[in-house]
Amino acid sequence: MKRFALSLLLLGIACTRAEEPAAPERPAVAPPETTNLLNLAAGAVALDRTAEMTYESSVVHALDGTSATYWSSPPDGPNQTLTFALPALTRLTHVGASTAAEPANAPATIEFEVSADGAEWTPLTIMRVTPSHDFQKVAAGAETRFLRVTTSAPPHQAFAVIRSVVAEGRELEPPRPGSIDGCWWIDGMPARFERRGSRFTGVILTPERPLYLDGGFDGRAYLAMWLKAPMWGHAALTVSPDGRHLSILQWHEDVVWDHTGEGHVGQRADCTDAPFEQAAIVDGVLARAGRYSMYGLRFDTQERLTADSGPAVDALMQLLARHASQRFRIVAREFHKGSPERRLASLREALRDRGADVARIEFVDAGSDPAGRAISTELEKRFVGTMELEVSKGR
Repeated sequence: MKRFALSLLLLGIACTRAEEPAAPERPAVAPPETTNLLNLAAGAVALDRTAEMTYESSVVHALDGTSATYWSSPPDGPNQTLTFALPALTRLTHVGASTAAEPANAPATIEFEVSADGAEWTPLTIMRVTPSHDFQKVAAGAETRFLRVTTSAPPHQAFAVIRSVVAEGRELEPPRPGSIDGCWWIDGMPARFERRGSRFTGVILTPERPLYLDGGFDGRAYLAMWLKAPMWGHAALTVSPDGRHLSILQWHEDVVWDHTGEGHVGQRADCTDAPFEQAAIVDGVLARAGRYSMYGLRFDTQERLTADSGPAVDALMQLLARHASQRFRIVAREFHKGSPERRLASLREALRDRGADVARIEFVDAGSDPAGRAISTELEKRFVGTMELEVSKGR
């Protein structure tokens, strides 16, 4: 409640001292970011920021791959610095940003700096900004692991808005995200995560009540469902290669731009008592949402379950055992190269080998149909292009 009250106080100050940034409008077609490595889908991490308006306009929103969300400075503080980690050592070719279409909310310039260790910084370039939702880029050659951007605005300007930060180039090594295992301090909230194979679970002790997570690791990012009863949704988490920093972005219920919630950054911390029961997380999500996204399942190039998917399959088996009288559907969608049908067959075989009654499970190949949802970013595709366990209705 204290954090909520603080947010209200900040908003109150903004209303008395300056107008708030204009409400975001979703572009008719979201600009593609397939080459942007500064993206949660690629494994990029927001390390820090000197300030921001609220957690709903967090620095992490600059990494979600859409111009429909944004980071905003606090009122009368448009000159701020945002710090990011790339997924791997990268040879940059271009940097840039998408800002605000309103001149009153767009920074005049954005300064870019690079660093090999996140401590010593070297100036890279300064981009003059044209107020627009479109991506603006400038050529910038450098090898780096970290990128820092600083906004600059005229003295009379109240806000600076950045919708996305862009870093294009070529990774010079495979990404090696740090481990999420252990304890964290996430914007003043203690948290603990536990990973087994490609599946992870965790808890964040928010001021109101615990927020539980259950999900999986896809090689670059951690995707999860979260439960903060009665609320639920999805979340993307990324961990810096040194394992010392974490970013998290939440969506309420569906992963679409107008359901985007809070973004947070975290640092490693000493462990505190933050218990969580894995079975309760899964059952709670299933009860509230009617579906459970199995982000812990991974498949190889032959469309077969990988060995590290074992803990996720075991969790599914335990769920089926707890709900022995219930019938389910497992729905597979695919937005990348691959075959949902072969993946379903591999999962069916793994469940049958473990003794599951697969006759009470309907396996559904939904192809690339996102159930009527407009999917425009790589991150949204990662979330939708997975397998979901659904409770069969009318059975």
